[in-house]
Formats: sequence, C-alpha cells, structure tokens
Amino acid sequence: MRCPQTVLLLLGTLSCWHPSSAQGEKYPTATDIRWSSINLKTILDWSPKPTNYTYTVLIRGKYFKDWKKKCIFTTDTTCDVSDLMKDPKDTYDVRIVSEIRSPDGIEESPYAEGPSFTPYEETIIGKPVIRNFTLNKELNTLTVLIRDTPTPYRFSNNTPKTVRDFFPNDFTYTLFYRKASSTGKVSPKPPIFWYHHSLFLYHMGTCSS
Repeated sequence: MRCPQTVLLLLGTLSCWHPSSAQGEKYPTATDIRWSSINLKTILDWSPKPTNYTYTVLIRGKYFKDWKKKCIFTTDTTCDVSDLMKDPKDTYDVRIVSEIRSPDGIEESPYAEGPSFTPYEETIIGKPVIRNFTLNKELNTLTVLIRDTPTPYRFSNNTPKTVRDFFPNDFTYTLFYRKASSTGKVSPKPPIFWYHHSLFLYHMGTCSS
C-alpha cells in the first residue's frame, strides 16, 4: 500500500515545482520599437523574435489614461494599432510586455517603452488616385478628377473616411504635367476652378524641352 502513496506524493511535488520555475524565469524585453504610418494606418515593429514567451502591446493616449491591449500573447514582432488611435491629433505612448501564458498569471511582467507618436504630425500621406482626366484641345484645358485616399476608419454609415476628412484645412494637391513628346515639365499653377478640392480645371501651358 505504500507504493501508490509514494507515487502520488511525487506527482504532487512535480506539479508544484513547474509553475514556480516558469515564474522565476526572465524574458528579454522588446528593442528597436518603431512606428510606421501611411494614411493613418499605423503599425508597430520591434525585435527580437520570441522563443519561449510572447508579447502583448499596450497603447495609451493623452485623452484616455488607461492602457489598452492589442496583439495579446502574440509571437509576431509587428502589430496594427490603428483601431486604438482614432483621434489622430492625440499623442500615444506604447509599452510592449514580454510574458507567458500561465493559469496563475504573472504579477509583474517585464516590458519596454517605445517613443511617443502623434499620427496627425507623423503619418505619411500616400499618393491619390486620378479617377479621370479630360483634355479639351479647343479650350486648351485639362480637367482632372482626383479620389482622396481612404484611411482605416469609417463613418457611422460604414463609408470610409479619407485623409481629407482628417486634414480638412491642411491638405492640398499639386499637379505636375507635361506633353508626351517633351522631356520637360510645366511648373505647377493654381487651378482656375476647383470643386471640393478634388476636381481641377487647368489652362495648359507650353512645355520646355
């Protein structure tokens, strides 16, 4: 009868030892934390690739003081945080936590802090799409219709918000053009007519060779 009791005691000892060993292990923190943002689609990248642990990204803005989680328990080193940054004029802080999945949890996991980021000031505006253009040779005019670039965000009716919706007073297009047979280009000039800043009518000039 002693053997079964000895086996049960041994198993109990092993099960108690394993979690304490995992909690005592330290994991590397993220390094080289980088923001990249195009048309307000904002991505975080960092190093190194995890081995026996995971990462969780924490984002906090000036207008919401609580840390919000993104890419929880991820083994990747990139995370799209656009949906946590809906106010582009806010300034956001970031922490990347190194942790493991544990039923008991870890009281304090090591983390690294990255640089702050303000999308309104630091995002890159991508090139627009020319929807249509019409050349009137008799009037010597060029009409160009431009479609504003969409962002990851949407209105309540589910239509996409464009970069112009976020930059209504700080946004202009500059149009360069040249004749197909010319090696030169015409210096940009203001349009003689515009509609909602996306439909332009230009008087054509003569390109220098």
